[in-house]
Amino acid sequence: MAHTIDGQAMGHSWPCTLEDLKDAKYFKEVELVYGADTWESCRYPRTKDLPLTLHFIDALAHRHEVTISKADDVLTLVIPCGFEIDWFSEGETRDRTTLSGRCNLAVCTFTYCWSLLPCVHHGIRVHIQGGYASNITPKAWENVLRNALKESAKNRALMLKAQKGRTPSCFPCLG
Repeated sequence: MAHTIDGQAMGHSWPCTLEDLKDAKYFKEVELVYGADTWESCRYPRTKDLPLTLHFIDALAHRHEVTISKADDVLTLVIPCGFEIDWFSEGETRDRTTLSGRCNLAVCTFTYCWSLLPCVHHGIRVHIQGGYASNITPKAWENVLRNALKESAKNRALMLKAQKGRTPSCFPCLG
């Protein structure tokens, strides 16, 4: 599974819970909106195998890309949103989720959705929980993005450093 924002890999550095936003100190009061809990199934009639990639643009015009590589992949993200979220895949389908007008963020959980019948194609299932932060600003979200990019770059550098100098014996599956 993978998540990118504007082409930049996020790894596990993007907030995935409301508590993550509270911990980021940019948002003080964050809550789920009652009745703003829904599901979307984005189907892929042309792509027969995994991986599947779903695109969406958040309320600040950042393009997100979520890729499900295995059937048991699960990815949860918190995103800025308006009352609608448009989901699309290259050359496949477009879907739209409408949330309560009170929502200004969404907790989205992405999972693989099996094909149950020949006429119902496999895809990506999204559980969307609308939320509200009273003091949300575009600047606060940009700070979250900037910090996530820094954290992601730091994690990549640590992984490369850890891999440097390893011999094949460190990888039992390659021996």
